[in-house]
Amino acid sequence: MTGYSSLTQFKTASKRWLVLGVGNPILSDDGVGIHVLRVLKEKYADAPMLEFDEYDTGGLSLAERFVGYEKVIMIDALALENGTPGEVHRLTIVDFMTTKRMYCAHDCNLATAYDILKEKLGAELLPEEVVIIGIEIEKFDAFSEELTEKVANAVPKAVALVENEIKEKIT
Repeated sequence: MTGYSSLTQFKTASKRWLVLGVGNPILSDDGVGIHVLRVLKEKYADAPMLEFDEYDTGGLSLAERFVGYEKVIMIDALALENGTPGEVHRLTIVDFMTTKRMYCAHDCNLATAYDILKEKLGAELLPEEVVIIGIEIEKFDAFSEELTEKVANAVPKAVALVENEIKEKIT
C-alpha cells in the first residue's frame, strides 16, 4: 500500500486515470479488488496515462485518493442485500450507497465522503467520473489469501469490465 496525501495531487492534477483495487488480500474474498488490480497492473504496466494502486481503507481516506484524476475506476468487494457471490456489477458513486460494506463507525460511506470532498475542495479537483467494479463476495471475514471458487471465477469478468472502461485511454 502506498502512502498518500491529497496535497500532492493539488499540484499534480492531470488527465491520468486511476485504477484502484480496494480490499484486504488476507481476508479471503475481501481481497478480490486487489486480485483483479494485479492482473490489470501486469497487463497494462506500460500504459502511461493509467496509474494503478492498492488501497485497504474506505470512507474519507479512500475518497481523498481520487483527488487530481480525470477518472477513477475502483475495484472492490460488494455485499449487496440480495446479492449472489461471484456476480460482477458496474456501479457509480450513487449506486455504492446501497452496499453494506462499512466496518468503521467513525467514518462514512464512499458516496458521503465524495460529497464532502466536492463541497470542501471543489468539483474541479475530483474526477469527472468514478466507476466502481464490484464483485459480490461470499466470505469477507475469513483469514485466507485465497478467494472462494465463485469469486475467483468472477475475476476474468471483472478484468474485462475494467478493460472496457480503459480501452479509450490506452488506444
